[in-house]
Amino acid sequence: MITRVHEVKATYKSINTVGDLSKQWLWLTQVKAYCKGLKTTHAKLHVLFICGDYKMPIQPQAKEYPLEFTQREIDENWSMLKEYRDWRED
Repeated sequence: MITRVHEVKATYKSINTVGDLSKQWLWLTQVKAYCKGLKTTHAKLHVLFICGDYKMPIQPQAKEYPLEFTQREIDENWSMLKEYRDWRED
């Protein structure tokens, strides 16, 4: 059985601007940290786009993004977060 992180977001961003998540650095950083905590490389991001694509009439849209990271991606992300924490504590 695979352990999978499920992260839920609600945003006023347009569903058209998010695309493949590559520019959603904060979201991905957070999900990778949760993966580290749960010792898994699998996640699913559930996003509610409150204003959908902003075409009239405005209608909310939901989308799921299945994610799979390498262990290296998760470990590098965790190291970056720890370095940032240490920098903030100085």
